[in-house]
Amino acid sequence: MKISLSSLSRFIPYCSSDAWSGASAKTDQSDYAFMGSVIIKEVVNELLTKGLDSAKVLLLAGSSAGGTGVLLNVDRVAEHLESRGHGEIQVRGLADSGWFLDNKQYRSTDCHSTISCDPTEAIRRGIRYWGSVVPESCRQTHIGEEWNCFFGYKVYPTLKSKSVSMLFYFIFIRWIMYECYSTSYLLGGSCMSAITTGK
Repeated sequence: MKISLSSLSRFIPYCSSDAWSGASAKTDQSDYAFMGSVIIKEVVNELLTKGLDSAKVLLLAGSSAGGTGVLLNVDRVAEHLESRGHGEIQVRGLADSGWFLDNKQYRSTDCHSTISCDPTEAIRRGIRYWGSVVPESCRQTHIGEEWNCFFGYKVYPTLKSKSVSMLFYFIFIRWIMYECYSTSYLLGGSCMSAITTGK
């Protein structure tokens, strides 16, 4: 029995810790698996058996790391659907608050863990660890520096699926978190202790 298309929506909890980009299975050397891009592909395969095969539009939506995941996966999902004989389905994306920036910090910090690294270095380390998959057109634009594809203003111009919308929203608690993040991002150091202790 197929699900009514009017109710065909699925929430996928963020469980991959890789901005939905990874393709790195657990190995003998590592107990960790980062399979975000694989999860997205398998969810699409499952939905094709539940009514997606009759859809006109597939909207991928995500917030924060999920928003980055939309940017990284929207073209791949469209290509995957086409390879499965469903190229008529328009794939669109809605990235909510996933437009990360790679501003240089005013004060450099010791990069002994990814939380103290500047964003560019954290992503550089992450994509190797996660086995990240980035959009092919972006990868070709940034050969050897694929980490650039995690930054919205760099990946967006390379996307084939141009119907990707960016939604930015700021409510008070989000603003506080972004303010804290921006301060640590530009000046270095960590703001987490300030949030948790008030100091």
